[in-house]
Amino acid sequence: MTSYLVPGSPYLTFSYAGATPKLTSANGPITSFAGTVLGSGASTTVTGTSFQVVNGAGTYIIYSLSGALRLTANNAGTIVAGAQFKGVLRVVKLNAPSHKALLDQYVANYPTGVNTDYDFNGDVGTLRFTWTVTGNAANLLMLTWPHHRIKMRNPNFLPTSSLSYLTTKGYMYPALGNVWNLVYNLPTITWNAPRTPDASCNQDLIAGLQYEITNLPAVTMPGDFYFFGGRFAAVSRLAQFNSASTAIPAYETGWGGIINRAGYNNVWVDYGNGYYNDHHFHYGYFLAAAAVIA
Repeated sequence: MTSYLVPGSPYLTFSYAGATPKLTSANGPITSFAGTVLGSGASTTVTGTSFQVVNGAGTYIIYSLSGALRLTANNAGTIVAGAQFKGVLRVVKLNAPSHKALLDQYVANYPTGVNTDYDFNGDVGTLRFTWTVTGNAANLLMLTWPHHRIKMRNPNFLPTSSLSYLTTKGYMYPALGNVWNLVYNLPTITWNAPRTPDASCNQDLIAGLQYEITNLPAVTMPGDFYFFGGRFAAVSRLAQFNSASTAIPAYETGWGGIINRAGYNNVWVDYGNGYYNDHHFHYGYFLAAAAVIA
């Protein structure tokens, strides 16, 4: 089985190559399946291409994109196919009955991957997402967050009433199409404050700077990227590693990144650096210091 874990899709998509589908409820018993109420110990078998399921978390729809499928559901919380299956199943949460029409209409088009790219034109940057699609790419149904919607250029938004999901980042609403262009007006980068400090603050600022300089941490031979990087960024005057350093960068071929060689097989080395944890600030320290030196 192949599961296409593509962020932004309202559906979960599973491609089977001969396995027997089995779905298990993680939120209590299944109380209804394909319109049949399931009491304690009950089960039902249904053949079809679309099945509504109700459990403790709400209502879901199971779609078969590859013809009729025979499924048996029981109140204990499992749904099992009657035979091995070759084809695609999709599962989606149905938050409101009125959302079903849209989910039915666009279920046949599913993403199998996404490419991310960007370009710049002066002070305008464009971030581009292009999804690989099986089916009609123009009819790919995806979900947008608020920060997507205010930046998307020429979007094909559907009515927000037609589908919505509440998340920790706000409501997600539907959009059609496999290409998103998010346009950003970029700020001018400068190292100076946007205005001169008020004269009444000068003595306090000077005293603060003197304190920071007096209490700069010692920058010793690097034993890790985490602490050495932070000190390097604070001092902003070291330009290179000493060849005797115990923190040796290495190119990791699995994901194509730079890691602490000592941590390639040990998640505890350098706060998980070898497992790509916190690279954005492990190496961001060095970039900040290099920018100051430059």
